[in-house]
Amino acid sequence: MTINFKYLCFGLVLSAGAWAADRDDDGIPDGKDACPRQPATLGSGNGCPSDAVSADRILVLLFDSQSSRLSDAQLQKLEPWLAKWQGHELLIKGHADERGSGDINQALSLARANEVANVLALRYSISRRRLTLHALGETDPASQLETESGLAENRRVEVVARPIRLQLVKGE
Repeated sequence: MTINFKYLCFGLVLSAGAWAADRDDDGIPDGKDACPRQPATLGSGNGCPSDAVSADRILVLLFDSQSSRLSDAQLQKLEPWLAKWQGHELLIKGHADERGSGDINQALSLARANEVANVLALRYSISRRRLTLHALGETDPASQLETESGLAENRRVEVVARPIRLQLVKGE
């Protein structure tokens, strides 16, 4: 009889939690959610999304002209940055300078993004599900200068650490 009573009490506690309002469906009851109308991101701690992309969330890797190969100096920048942003989704944005045709620059920016993704997956065992690639070609220059140093700034890949968004499905 005592065992049945314990199970009954346990079942009532679980049911009470299921009745708490959660307007944004992020799994955090509105009473404890600092942003009850916006879904939280994993690890936000307060129920709010953390969309702000601060400068330290972005790693810029530079490439030689007409190359999609990462130099050793650029590879050395990855490990300490990854240690800080472990467990985050990574947006990999490939870029090119304005030399060459639009089609060639688009392909080159994709090759650069793929090079970084391959290094992350093979060398650092980061799941490809955490990686999103964008090839931007010459459409988003970091520098408008047409000097060699300005062009060099545009031959880059930006790796952006983004919080993992909670995707809760009702009934699971």
